[in-house]
Amino acid sequence: MGCGVGGSYLYSLLTRKKPEVEVSIFDIPHHTRCGIKGCAWGVSSSQFMDLCREAHINPHKYILGVYDHVLLDQSNLKVAYRYASADKVKLKAKVAMIDKPLFIEDMLDEAHPLNPSEANLTTFDRIIDATGFKRAYLSPYPSPLIINTIQIRAAIEPPSFPTAIINKGGGYTWIFPIGKSEAHVGSGSLQGIEFTRRVLDEVTKKINVERIICSCEEQVRCHGPVVPFIEGKVWGLGEAIGLVDPISGVGILPAMTSAKLLLENWDNPRKYESRVWAKYSYITREVNILSKFSEGRPPGYQELFSLWPASRNTGLSIGPREIINMLALASRVRKGGAEGFYH
Repeated sequence: MGCGVGGSYLYSLLTRKKPEVEVSIFDIPHHTRCGIKGCAWGVSSSQFMDLCREAHINPHKYILGVYDHVLLDQSNLKVAYRYASADKVKLKAKVAMIDKPLFIEDMLDEAHPLNPSEANLTTFDRIIDATGFKRAYLSPYPSPLIINTIQIRAAIEPPSFPTAIINKGGGYTWIFPIGKSEAHVGSGSLQGIEFTRRVLDEVTKKINVERIICSCEEQVRCHGPVVPFIEGKVWGLGEAIGLVDPISGVGILPAMTSAKLLLENWDNPRKYESRVWAKYSYITREVNILSKFSEGRPPGYQELFSLWPASRNTGLSIGPREIINMLALASRVRKGGAEGFYH
């Protein structure tokens, strides 16, 4: 159930590696121009390539650009926002922007998802809950840490590197290049949808958006892994079991990776749960950092150090120097350095 990147990737793996398994796919159509759930389509380039090869597909078909660093901006987006400057933190990275709609289309091949209302769940031996935020077939899990996001795809001279602006109270605003003449411009915040919309409006006024091609709104779970990952014959993966990096919002690769682990442990539910937990338990430490931001408190140096190992799953390279700079940046935002976005 659910044909986002995790569900479609699992479908592709199953059809290639377990042809004896009869698979039916179900999904609710997304009312977005690209036909998928909104996100900025950024991944760790090396991990994405490895996971594509796992499914015997060419990763380069989907990569729109690869970048060796990401910029964190205090907030003011000066005229030279395309370049590193003294009020920005430069993070080394191996990050790729991908064509996510094409990727999902290829993973599904020529299969057409059925409407979930047509599904008689009693006829299936196993149900895969890949419904993301909805968590439609696993037990409800309420959480105060829900990120509201708004994004536009804009015709614009894009930045030379992916750029993120820290939002006061948690979350960030992003400007991610898509090729040579477009960018994803979006914002995610814990402060509610109206605050998020206000922040995004401020950004678009400063970067001379020529034309808005499309837009979307989403909510993202940022509460960390939810165990058990399996309830009866329902197996969860990706965002449905909380596998979203709460600091970066990265969810594409955790969804694909959990799909890979699910297939590798198809007949061993306990091992599937243990392997997913071993890989993504670090997210719970990041949740603590996000909680502090939402309460207006800066994270401590030791807490930020937990980003070091976690960064490997986001394509970023975060060492002691970057952590010190991020701590200083977060402190300036907390003290009101992000003027103009929060009035």
